[in-house]
Amino acid sequence: MLELQHLDRAMLKLGVSELSEEEVKMACYIRGLNSTHLSASECQKWLKQWAKLSCELQDAEVSLLAHSMVLLSTNYLGAKE
Repeated sequence: MLELQHLDRAMLKLGVSELSEEEVKMACYIRGLNSTHLSASECQKWLKQWAKLSCELQDAEVSLLAHSMVLLSTNYLGAKE
């Protein structure tokens, strides 16, 4: 989770909009979101929300990040149905 958090910080510095559609979908998948039925813009929106949360947490709060992975993914998919 700490490695993922470091990647999130780097991704925010680069900018999520700079990632290709394939990179965005892969980043979402790695973070627990099944992006198969989502558009690239929906994936970018979710990824930005995720990265913002990830970067606001301290290293000691990494377990919250792990639980957020499940909660954000489930709730996001539930909102689509």
